[in-house]
Amino acid sequence: MTASPPPPAPPSPPATPPPGGGRGALVAILGVVAVVGVVVAVVESRQPGPAPTPGPQPGTPAVTAGVAQKSGAFDTEARPEPVYAAMEREPRPAETPEVLWLDVAQPKAAHEVLRTNAWLERARREPVGQGFLAAWGGFFGTRGEDVGQAFSGAVVDLALDRLLATPYRVVWYGGDAARGAPAVVVPSPNAAATAAFEALVKVAGSGGFAPPACVVAGAPGDGGSTGGGGATAESIHRIVLADKIVFGAKLADRLVFAPRPQAVLLAMCKPLRPIAARPGVVVSLGVSLDDVGRGTQSVSALLGVEGLASLDFGVAADGFAPLGLSATPVGATRLEAAAPSPELLKAIPERSGVVLFLAVKLPKALTAMALRDTLASPDAKLEGRAAWPSEARQVAVVWNPRGAGPTELAVLWGTPGDEEAIAEAMKGGNGALTAGKACSVLAYATTSAMLEGLQAACAGKRPSLLQAARPVVTGLSAKSSLALSVNLGHIASQLTLDGWLSEHPAPNATTGPQELEAARRLLEELPTVGFKATLEADGTLKSGGFRS
Repeated sequence: MTASPPPPAPPSPPATPPPGGGRGALVAILGVVAVVGVVVAVVESRQPGPAPTPGPQPGTPAVTAGVAQKSGAFDTEARPEPVYAAMEREPRPAETPEVLWLDVAQPKAAHEVLRTNAWLERARREPVGQGFLAAWGGFFGTRGEDVGQAFSGAVVDLALDRLLATPYRVVWYGGDAARGAPAVVVPSPNAAATAAFEALVKVAGSGGFAPPACVVAGAPGDGGSTGGGGATAESIHRIVLADKIVFGAKLADRLVFAPRPQAVLLAMCKPLRPIAARPGVVVSLGVSLDDVGRGTQSVSALLGVEGLASLDFGVAADGFAPLGLSATPVGATRLEAAAPSPELLKAIPERSGVVLFLAVKLPKALTAMALRDTLASPDAKLEGRAAWPSEARQVAVVWNPRGAGPTELAVLWGTPGDEEAIAEAMKGGNGALTAGKACSVLAYATTSAMLEGLQAACAGKRPSLLQAARPVVTGLSAKSSLALSVNLGHIASQLTLDGWLSEHPAPNATTGPQELEAARRLLEELPTVGFKATLEADGTLKSGGFRS
């Protein structure tokens, strides 16, 4: 059946933009969510499976005519009673993993950085910031005084100071059910957050969805009764302000918000993992290595670390400061502690997006039997299994996230003597990697252009990582077991150009119009951030961080 759209809201006075500090924080939050969402979309676009269907999402509840009941500022005599219908196709929580999540463990400190950072304030005034505000400025700029005096100030203040005043999580899900649509989850909300949620539903609620099967409906909510399609305490509410829609739900142990109802349902049904309070950690970006894709599954198995890892941030005078990479070794870890060789650093272009360095123990002779015995689980029963002499290998993985075109990925192997064994292992592959050398390092890239870029950096024809900002060079050159470098400015700038070119195709174009290039120059000012983990003698991983 074809779903009917929600009833339009009567015209109302133009919303007042959020105040300066709140507006800057809004730009920052939307920007972070957008950038992480784009990276998630880029990763998932490389995975098999159908793309999400454009246009209205399935499962929108129909709104039927009825007798209007005054319950909010947008009600009129002609407005039908809000209906809470069943979702046509509910996603299956057990089959939809949490891929990435952003934990805000200290909201007050995080929001203060977002409100006071000088770069963010400049970005708010530039077209790139105004572009974010144009989409959601009306929603977050709506003032309580304009919608029945339900609250004071703008919605952005209500969100930052009440709804998100306690630790919260932003979650991105895998699969097609809620692709690209994160959910905001507030565990154990306090009374102020609950009251703010109820105020939003009262003044801007416009029907929604019946509670999913994973929760048990409780007492009737403010939006109606349990019978006749009315709201119950666990309903998914459609909140409409300034022609923008956010879906939200309230459970006994959490509040949930998302731009798509499927994401709200998943956040309601998934087990609620606690947000760990760790000394100095204000914000952390977590990843499920087992659910991002086959590549990361292989990496976690190779390294001997569990499937969850996080990049941790504290705060500094000028913004967020990388603290390190957190992961938990399991069993007999294969990590080693070593400093990347100068040849390895020289072979990587300075403007690479994401660079991961690994120091890992592997069999001295990379035969099929030796690798089988070494990488298999210690509990695996393998015929003829033996213990093989091992030595440390240095490996670098380079990834340039792109919004279009072929995947740009390269692997650099720091042990030239392994070339024959690696060539033998690649014989049964699909030929997706182009092999060559950069300096004395073995290089394997998904495109010939990327391999040529590695070789040009090695030959000094373009800057390498050795010409990066001094804190980056110092951080990457030190001993580590895992080291991750992320060039935020280059990634954001390139994805911005890719997005524009996808809508304005131009063969071989490397720039956009003047306004776009101004936005890209601003984005290029974003720092390179780095995260390290070094294996200690007691088997634990010691974290560290750096930034340009």
